[in-house]
Amino acid sequence: MKWATSHGVSGCWWAWRLLLERKPPTSGMALPQAAWSWGGLILEKLLIFQWGAPSQLAADLAEDPQRMRAAVINQMVEDKLFSPPLQARMESEDEQDYTEEQASAFQQQFDAEIDQRIATMSQEEKQQAVESLANTYIASLSLSDRLEGTFSFWDLLWFGLAIATAFQIASGASAGNAEA
Repeated sequence: MKWATSHGVSGCWWAWRLLLERKPPTSGMALPQAAWSWGGLILEKLLIFQWGAPSQLAADLAEDPQRMRAAVINQMVEDKLFSPPLQARMESEDEQDYTEEQASAFQQQFDAEIDQRIATMSQEEKQQAVESLANTYIASLSLSDRLEGTFSFWDLLWFGLAIATAFQIASGASAGNAEA
C-alpha cells in the first residue's frame, strides 16, 4: 500500500508518457493530461481507502484491548449474543427508572458476559470481530468523508506536481515541435 501511495503521481505520469510516445503532444493535451493525473490521484485514494483501510483499521483495533472489547461488544449486539434477560433489557424501549443497584447489576452482568465472550474466543473469531467493526465503520462513511480522511498536506503537493508536470509535458513538447 505504501508503494502505491508514494508512486501514484509517477504512475499517472508514466501512463500519459506512454500515450505521448504514440502521438506527439500538443498544447491542447495539457488540460486532459492534468485531468487524467488529478483523476488518477483521486481514484487511487478511493481504492486505498476502500481496500487498504479496513485491514489497517482492523490491525489497529486488534492491538488495543479496549478497542478489541468495543469490537466484541459490537459483534455481540449485532448477533444478539447476550443472555436472553440481558438482551431483552437492552432491546427494551421502555424508559424505566432503574435504581442505582439495578443499573450497577446490569453493568456488572454486561461486563461479565463480554469478558466471558472475549476469554472463550479464538484468535480467528477476534479477527472476525475487529474486521466486522472496521467494515461497519467504513461503510458508514460518505464518499466525502472517505476522501477527507485520506488526504493530507502532502497530497496537495502531489496534485500540484501532477498538474504542473502534465502542463509542462504538453507545453514543452509543443515548444520543442515548433522549434524543429
